[in-house]
Amino acid sequence: MFFGLFSPKPPLAVREKAWTEVRMRWLARQFGTDRLLKAQVVLPDDDWFPEQYEGTTDDARQLLDRLCGFMQIASSSIQLEVCEDSAMPGAAGLYEPGLIRLAESQLTDPAGMIAVLAHELAHDLLIGRGLLQDALDAEWVTDLLPVYLGLGLFTANATLREKTEHQGHHSSWTIRRRGYLNSGMIGYALALFAWVRGERCPEWAKFLRLDAAHALAAGLRFLDTSEDSLFGPKTCSLADRPTPWHALLEQIEGGSPSACVAGLWELAQRPNNGREDLGHAVSLVRRHLSHRLPAVRAEAARALAPLGLIAEPALDDLLRLLMDTNSEVRMASAYALGRLCMQPGKVVPNLVDVLDERDLLRPVTVAIATYGPAARSAVPKLTLALLKSLGETEYSNVDCLVHAIEATAAEPVTEFRQVLADCDEELRPQAEQILANRHPVPIGTAAPGAWFGE
Repeated sequence: MFFGLFSPKPPLAVREKAWTEVRMRWLARQFGTDRLLKAQVVLPDDDWFPEQYEGTTDDARQLLDRLCGFMQIASSSIQLEVCEDSAMPGAAGLYEPGLIRLAESQLTDPAGMIAVLAHELAHDLLIGRGLLQDALDAEWVTDLLPVYLGLGLFTANATLREKTEHQGHHSSWTIRRRGYLNSGMIGYALALFAWVRGERCPEWAKFLRLDAAHALAAGLRFLDTSEDSLFGPKTCSLADRPTPWHALLEQIEGGSPSACVAGLWELAQRPNNGREDLGHAVSLVRRHLSHRLPAVRAEAARALAPLGLIAEPALDDLLRLLMDTNSEVRMASAYALGRLCMQPGKVVPNLVDVLDERDLLRPVTVAIATYGPAARSAVPKLTLALLKSLGETEYSNVDCLVHAIEATAAEPVTEFRQVLADCDEELRPQAEQILANRHPVPIGTAAPGAWFGE
């Protein structure tokens, strides 16, 4: 009765774990496993950074040159420009081909600055290879690449930056997050890095801040005990080979939750493998629409989206998921129904029924828009939602609703005029301005792992 009670639990949530493993494997495919296996772990000490540091622009340039050497980039190809913080609000560093801009405040924090420069240099490596140009998780991968190349200590230690200030008898302490990946994901990536290299108790772990060190230790315990990873000592050398179709279906059917999610992502990217195989794949995906974990249900719904007509048997399942107890599952269902764009007489009324629900308004509105004139019955509800969003100045909702009305209504301009006429008189000028300044609604697919929080 105690079977499994003391088994190590995955150190990350299902999709975070899957994303980290998938993208570490992807980096191995792009840069080769030798870059990881032979990488020297760069430490924050004088052996690696022997120059005296006094916080000048020249000192920052010296650090940049050293990092270029570690990351195998020609330092002469990168210019460095230190800018006032006001010139790049909210950013510690910015990259454009051949140039890195660094916020002046970073000069007072050399360890944090190294993390920033490594991130911007990772942009150079990725952009130089023409990679990740349209990927929604591009910045996440850019955080991950320094880990793969041996600079992960700086990335991990910079996920949170603390600052203490003293003024007379008063002192203050602040902490803020930096970067795109949290310390748990960086710590697990470091665990994969160490595990593949055969480092079970890496000496360099003592240089990590406590949260990242804990994530690293938990990750290594889990990997040593379970070997549940898509990227490991036995598989890293195969990273440049596509997963065979039969193996992908087995991964979706019987793999761990994170392996299943990764398999669903891959299926969504390579659906054209013959109608018979796809029919079997749809059957497997449909089973996961009832999975106990919401993350798996959500990704199963999204995986159906690009499969087209062969996914039609799952339509009723997706409609059922519009009423799921988990908000993200419901949003994923709406996304899939919109992408599939089948049976408007059946699907559109179900979408309209949930349009009032705040968390579903945007995905459902975008889904309705894909049906075009076939969703004309939704126009009255869309215009009511637009009137409400204008009153609340919910700009992103306004953009989606205007887009949907333009796509579905027989006379969109007439509908907009009526909405403005129904607006509160004091709000009408502002509503007119919001409509005039609206932005196009991006309609497209999402990259693996980039749906978190959507």
